[in-house]
Amino acid sequence: MVERGPASWVGASVWGSGREIGFTRDGTHAQHLLLEVDQVARKPDRLGFHEAACCGVPYVTAGLALRSVGDADRLLVIGAAGAVGSAAVNLARLRNIDVTGATRESEYLRDGAIQGQWDAIF
Repeated sequence: MVERGPASWVGASVWGSGREIGFTRDGTHAQHLLLEVDQVARKPDRLGFHEAACCGVPYVTAGLALRSVGDADRLLVIGAAGAVGSAAVNLARLRNIDVTGATRESEYLRDGAIQGQWDAIF
């Protein structure tokens, strides 16, 4: 919640310390932070504060793991239907990496393969 700043932001429910998924700065999120206006984004109304606090975790985890991939052109993601796995798929595709996803859940495999989100492996 914005306490002080531009009038259009005071009282607004916000998340993260960056746009989009909310993380552009390293470090701990304390009870109070001093941020530039362009470092916050409005929290979607449909998310409670506890839900919003968890949203970036899968992407941060996947992003850290993908650092070790380097300039690969193909990637196998085990558990591609899970939170971290699907984040890894999305982040890898942003880097133009050809992604193959593996998961135990046949409905995810079928739906993902049909929608072209990832190749399915049993």
